[in-house]
Amino acid sequence: MTFRFSVLFLVLATIAARAESVALQVLDEINFARTQPQQYAQILASHAENSRGSEGTRAVAEAIDFLQRARPLPPLAWSAGISQAALSHALDVGPRGGSGHTGSRGDTPWKRMSRYGQWQGYAGENIDYGHGSARAIVISLIVDNGVRSRQHRANLFSHQFRVAGIAVGPHANWGTMCVMDFASGFSEAGEERVATGASAGFHSAYSGMSFF
Repeated sequence: MTFRFSVLFLVLATIAARAESVALQVLDEINFARTQPQQYAQILASHAENSRGSEGTRAVAEAIDFLQRARPLPPLAWSAGISQAALSHALDVGPRGGSGHTGSRGDTPWKRMSRYGQWQGYAGENIDYGHGSARAIVISLIVDNGVRSRQHRANLFSHQFRVAGIAVGPHANWGTMCVMDFASGFSEAGEERVATGASAGFHSAYSGMSFF
């Protein structure tokens, strides 16, 4: 019995470590796109022939044009507290095969983040379903196929956001999901604020499954 528990623990630890590694890779990928949008446009162009979804290549072309015109933005800082908030939602929604920003107990992104510290300024959330690699996740949200407002992209490139937390977990229907939360600033529980924003209020948050 002890051997079985040991094996199970090692398996779960390995899965958790891989999920955290992918989450960090997602942040690196987001920061690559934010700090070097023109170079990221070239990466997106190289994936254009694989585009799918309701808008087809039109959404990809529009995303490339956006990146080519975009001004570089500062990279987002990693927040352990915000990442815990993202993870709590992934573990709540994923195993049930659910979707959206509201948890099973009615929790919103703002409420989840507030459990692990205090967010300041603007805050938002993106959720991606069904993409396993960091690049596929970020490309999907930048293209934002089928989302008229392109709000996922707007969150990724918002100058209001300075800090982020990301979690990756299994999803019963789509295999995997990635929750990413953003804020202008965040005070980790018991620590000083990670970053600051100039404005107060809420940033709209959207969820969706984009195909690429």
